[in-house]
Amino acid sequence: MGTGRKKHRRQERRTQQAAAYRIAAKLGLPVSSGYAAAKGQRKMSEVLLEFAAPLLEATDNEDVALHLSMMAWNAALFPESRRNGMLETPASVVDEKLRADLRRIMMGMIDVKLTLYPEDERLMIGYEFTERDGQRTLNVASIVKPKAGNASQAKQTPPAPGLS
Repeated sequence: MGTGRKKHRRQERRTQQAAAYRIAAKLGLPVSSGYAAAKGQRKMSEVLLEFAAPLLEATDNEDVALHLSMMAWNAALFPESRRNGMLETPASVVDEKLRADLRRIMMGMIDVKLTLYPEDERLMIGYEFTERDGQRTLNVASIVKPKAGNASQAKQTPPAPGLS
């Protein structure tokens, strides 16, 4: 990747981060260092806020924005042939006039994921807002997407004693 392209990607990520901080403030969420010590990765909640920032700024329905963002993120982790099927479900629940727009938005978000977060292979599986001592927090549950080779290897592993 050329230096100009890396610089452009860094600038896009900074713009997304700034938007995420604005959204966090709007939602009353704290902005922390954003790193999970165990894996050296950013907290998934901060990644989601950053990734969902354009949708969160465009709507007052944070649940819809976060759900669509999670769906686009997860779809980006799979081969293009599987993405189309993954995008049909959300499109099928909206008015036919809006389907093309929803699909365009989701495809754009997939492109953003692949461009700005190419190395992050975590699947988002859910989120919740919690409040403690008057402080609202977003918690995001995620798992690392198994590699294709690992899945077949796991099938060959015999079950633990007493579990067969």
